[in-house]
Amino acid sequence: MGDADLFHGECVAYAERLRAAGVPVTLDVVPGMYHGADGVRPDAPLVRDFLGRERSALRAATTP
Repeated sequence: MGDADLFHGECVAYAERLRAAGVPVTLDVVPGMYHGADGVRPDAPLVRDFLGRERSALRAATTP
């Protein structure tokens, strides 16, 4: 998620509530990224890096 995302505050608050409930959370905030950047500029280095980290986290969470 980016710090320019329209839902930034809501997402951060949700992550904080999950952590408070004991749920492990990784919140990756990319400076300057906006909502939908992955669809608008999937080739941008910031987006590619972010999506790579996202995929790695999903693999780690779902691989036994």
